Amino acid sequence: LSFCAEVVDTRAALVITDARAHPVYADNPMVVDGVVVAYAGVPLIDDGFVLGSVSIFDDQPRQFTDRELELLEHQARLASSVLRLRRTARTDTLTGLPNRALFLERLSRSLVRLHRHEGLVAAMYLDVDRFKTLNDSWGHDTGDWALMELARRLPDVLRTTDTFARLGGDEFAAVCEDVGSVEEVERIADRLVKAVDRPLIRNGIPIRIGLSIGDVV
Repeated sequence: LSFCAEVVDTRAALVITDARAHPVYADNPMVVDGVVVAYAGVPLIDDGFVLGSVSIFDDQPRQFTDRELELLEHQARLASSVLRLRRTARTDTLTGLPNRALFLERLSRSLVRLHRHEGLVAAMYLDVDRFKTLNDSWGHDTGDWALMELARRLPDVLRTTDTFARLGGDEFAAVCEDVGSVEEVERIADRLVKAVDRPLIRNGIPIRIGLSIGDVV
């Protein structure tokens, strides 16, 4: 019975000139109450996902002009562009991980929540061992590939609520909220190190690097 939900589900525009006579939407509570009678909406898409709709609601039956529908499409594309710019400004372009700006923002929020509620927040700085040697021996393409492999492998050993970010170069960082003890943080750090102890395989050739974690704060 939701206009916008149909747009999201079908990924297509929806135009209804008089919902009171519509076989599905006549029973919509907003239609019954006379709040919405006519509707036009187009999907709002960001990075391939439909986030919602950009819509026009009217409490009277009406025809929507081609110009109005074009304007809806334009607004949806504009909103999608803004979302894409916001995402790229907070995301590392190589790995797709949160970048330094987003990492610092989430760390700041974690510390604010820590002042309000008891608990522990862990911040870890991670550095890839022998990365310069890897670049010098195998080339920067292989170095970039290794960073992307680490970006896929390392978050898997963290919790879904943790933040794993690339600060730049071969430097990564993690923020773990609501940890139970220092020992739990040490176990998380140990899992990260062991995840990199397993060699990366490219074209059947094992590539061995390592991971160093600085002092846990």
